[in-house]
Amino acid sequence: NCGEPLTRTAYLDGLGREFNPYEYTISIGIAKKIGSFSIGASVKRFDRSGAYYQDALYKATVTKPMLFDLGVQYTHGFSSNDDAPNQFVSAGLCFQNAGEDIKTETIDIASRQTLARYTTTIRLPQYLRIGLAYQFQTRAEIDDRLMPFHFLIAFEYRNQANAKQSAGRDYWGLGFE
Repeated sequence: NCGEPLTRTAYLDGLGREFNPYEYTISIGIAKKIGSFSIGASVKRFDRSGAYYQDALYKATVTKPMLFDLGVQYTHGFSSNDDAPNQFVSAGLCFQNAGEDIKTETIDIASRQTLARYTTTIRLPQYLRIGLAYQFQTRAEIDDRLMPFHFLIAFEYRNQANAKQSAGRDYWGLGFE
């Protein structure tokens, strides 16, 4: 039933409520190149709607976690002759989504007390990523070509740092361009 709103029937009172869930992330970042190194960081605010619930007796709220990313990349350029570099080797390391978990708290509005044992925690994945790349390119003005040639091969290792089990926490990637 594409396009129809979802209905959730597992609320505390057992009644179905209509809601339109969505998630979004707002991010601001900064990066700086210092010689052969590039350093970057970002701050993100994550929110999910549709996870809020309220009626005459209960109200559920969800935290909006603050998350951080930090990365560094080293690039070395070299050439087969005395011209500007046309080959590059890069290595990078970054940590993504360091920060808080999402927590849901349900409050009994009538008595203004937090309901016992009704707090839910959702762990957002935190990643450690390591990458290597080799890039080769020709320049039209040097090689008398109409169009430059560009080749890139990249390798990535990604580890989910906060995974509960060791299975499924490592990812490997290889790409060409």
